[in-house]
Amino acid sequence: MASIVHFLRAELEELGEVVKKADVSSGWFAVYPSAWQRRARDAERHGRPGPNLIVYRTASGKPRDHYVVPFAVANELLTDDTLTHSKVHGSVRWNLTLSDGQLHVTHRPGALDVSGYYGVPLLVEGKAEVRGIGVQKGSRGDALAQGIVEGIEREIELIAKSRSQKLRRLALKRAGGLCEACGTDFARMFGGIGLRVLQVHHKEQLALRSVPAVTSPDDLAVVCANCHAMIHSNPKRALPMDVIRELWATSKGAA
Repeated sequence: MASIVHFLRAELEELGEVVKKADVSSGWFAVYPSAWQRRARDAERHGRPGPNLIVYRTASGKPRDHYVVPFAVANELLTDDTLTHSKVHGSVRWNLTLSDGQLHVTHRPGALDVSGYYGVPLLVEGKAEVRGIGVQKGSRGDALAQGIVEGIEREIELIAKSRSQKLRRLALKRAGGLCEACGTDFARMFGGIGLRVLQVHHKEQLALRSVPAVTSPDDLAVVCANCHAMIHSNPKRALPMDVIRELWATSKGAA
């Protein structure tokens, strides 16, 4: 299955997005200054500050295997200092690698964690004509009797805070299949399929952070989907881990 970016590329570029297909194995791709400047002008014509950098891997088999790196982030990476000048071909370009949620540009030390931009909605998503969805109009009574059409995509504005996939994998490995709230061993359930319900919880709510901060493995807890939902039953004040454990202990004692 090809990436949805593959099918929407023309529409995205018309809006001023820079769309690049990365190598499936290495994650390498290149951006040329002329293309970046051209898309920047297109974005400005649509009232946007600049182009987002969209990177996808069409042969990965995952329809949403793409990253939408915001203009403000990409613009900090694509500078004169990070340009590569080819002595052989005489070309000038930015050489980049996106692998495991880490974006690196040649001539710039280190890599930027862009995992929080993975699979986020594209600008053109939500337009029914793009997705080929047709909806017939009818009376409200007919619609209720026959069912309501659902699944129509719409464009939304999304602000996502980055989450480290490396920390997530470390936390899941350390948990060994146990939910740290209810104590259920999901590694033993349904031949190991139960492991899929485990989620990584930030003890200090990431959504409430006003500025980025360092997260260590001790700041994370692995809980099942049910416990995670109960922990965040109040979206503005998550239940502390010791409280959810005490609630479970009380309920089990009452039973």
